[in-house]
Amino acid sequence: MTAQLTFINDDTRPGTGMSSEISRGLSVHRDGEDLLQEGLGLGAIALKKGGVTYFPTSSTTWRDGPLIIKEFPVDSALIFESPILPLSRLMSLYGLGTRVYMTLPRFQDRLLEMRSRLFSKFEVRPVFRRTAPLATAIFTYLPGDGSVAVGVTVRSTNGPLPEVFIMNELGAGHFDSSMVNGTVGSAPTGWCELPWAMPTPALADVRGGTTFRLERVRCGDGAEPRLYWGRERSEDLCWAGFEIELSNLDGRPAMSLDYEVRFGRLET
Repeated sequence: MTAQLTFINDDTRPGTGMSSEISRGLSVHRDGEDLLQEGLGLGAIALKKGGVTYFPTSSTTWRDGPLIIKEFPVDSALIFESPILPLSRLMSLYGLGTRVYMTLPRFQDRLLEMRSRLFSKFEVRPVFRRTAPLATAIFTYLPGDGSVAVGVTVRSTNGPLPEVFIMNELGAGHFDSSMVNGTVGSAPTGWCELPWAMPTPALADVRGGTTFRLERVRCGDGAEPRLYWGRERSEDLCWAGFEIELSNLDGRPAMSLDYEVRFGRLET
């Protein structure tokens, strides 16, 4: 029997884990089961400026026929607080740890475990601090038969855009494997860069018989995006997905991008 996939926008759904306050994209239900977990959904955004990552914590939604449209003000900085370590020291260590993490994909599982232990030891907790909006992102989502076509335009509120990250994340508890050239294998750890080729490899939920991947990523204005895929599962993280990164926008105040998230059936 073929599973029934439904693409849902629910602005009232409470989040979980570290990303509980972040405004999400579309969630995916399979035969009524929510596959999102701690993931940010299909079509979500973050910006990075000065070593700090910014997210939207609110959104406005409207519809135009089958098209779902969401506007996100990117207006909340992710910082970490601890009663033991001062903020400047903590953020400096977190930035260093993130750079090491991204350059050593083979050791990301161990580094994630180390991070969890250190966060517990120093009583570190994530906090979203409201700021003036860095940018506004407008996403369009067109659900289809086993796919969602996503379009996004991001406009800076003041000057050039910083680094832009477009995320497509579902739950790591479901998507714990990969499928590359028809072969099922281990899921990537953390964020791992993909070669620029369409379609991408797929993340796979073997038990549920479902895969998803990105197709037809197109960026306007000559910008050159980079593709990543990954998975993290810990006490406060539970996501698996794909990221489109634009880190060299040459002073542009705006950018646009469109792509498709395609789901498939995994025969076991």
